[in-house]
Amino acid sequence: MELHENRFLSFFGESTRRALESRATIRDLTDGTLLFEEGDPPDCVYLVLDGEIALIKRPTAEKEQVLAKVAPGDYFGEVGILDNSGRSTGARASGPTRVAAINRTAVEEALHAEPPQVTIRLFQRILEYLRSTNDRFVSELVRKEKMQFIGEMAGAIIHDFKSPMTGILIAAQFIAKQVEDPKVRHWCDLIEQQINRMIAMAHELLDYSRGSPSLDRKPIRISDLIAKFVSLNGDFIEKSGAVLRTYPIDTEICLDANRVLRVLQNLVGNAVDAFGGKPGGIVEIIAQAAEGGAWLMVRDNGPGIPEKIRDRLFEPFITHGKSHGTGLGTAIAKSIIEAHGGQLSFQTETGKGTIFFIWLPQA
Repeated sequence: MELHENRFLSFFGESTRRALESRATIRDLTDGTLLFEEGDPPDCVYLVLDGEIALIKRPTAEKEQVLAKVAPGDYFGEVGILDNSGRSTGARASGPTRVAAINRTAVEEALHAEPPQVTIRLFQRILEYLRSTNDRFVSELVRKEKMQFIGEMAGAIIHDFKSPMTGILIAAQFIAKQVEDPKVRHWCDLIEQQINRMIAMAHELLDYSRGSPSLDRKPIRISDLIAKFVSLNGDFIEKSGAVLRTYPIDTEICLDANRVLRVLQNLVGNAVDAFGGKPGGIVEIIAQAAEGGAWLMVRDNGPGIPEKIRDRLFEPFITHGKSHGTGLGTAIAKSIIEAHGGQLSFQTETGKGTIFFIWLPQA
């Protein structure tokens, strides 16, 4: 965007605006460029022309928290100039960014040259920004407390599950060795797989609460991945009254199969829940090869995702219409796919259904 289109300049009259534009310095920033740190002297106001700036705090030397992001057309750094104190946050470029810097002296002269209403409007905008930042801060604090609780809960689950689950596994393996009936062996194998799945789910909660999903990547054909999904979930889907259709491909991808299975289980399970036991529900898992990886699509003909949660679907603790839901399934699914370097997105239409798109790149 052009400099004169920035919101900051709209506060001033034409002559003052032109004077500020003439004294602005344009800077092109690469991703990660640090403009200033918290506590630095406020030497100028920055106007974002292209890209994005993250305003950051450092709770500890190792951690960095993003408080807000400044988009093209907006500005930052004016608070320090108005209250004559150090920077309240740091500022870092998120991707290639272009900003205009107007030094402190020029801004002060402009404010003195304009009527008091200009300063009042500027303060109103600052108060508006502080209110929204405070709301985000409180929401983030609540979210972190919830995640800490989830981490403690997951750790307790893993600890308490270990002994009984080990006993069940040993019993299933012993029974399988004692009989020749292939059906019995099949069910014993299924018991073992489902127990491992339960333990993996608890570990996923623990990983998610820590913000660091761990992956065990191995080459696997997409067709084998889908076949394993059907083996683990086919009976559940059939009993729900829904129909599962799969369209596999033989493309081989290097990924953590158990983690991706968890993603599919979550997305298909949500679709089955949305049917509410009504007949006619169809869920399809469609695989397509593509350059550099593969697509997995989960499509259903259900009621669609409610409009009130569409924009926040991948945020933690967002759920709707499920008495047993935690609101973590899609958030964990997104974190798993992104840990693979992929992407998870969706399209939905009320009364017609939903499609989730999973992009899985080659490692």
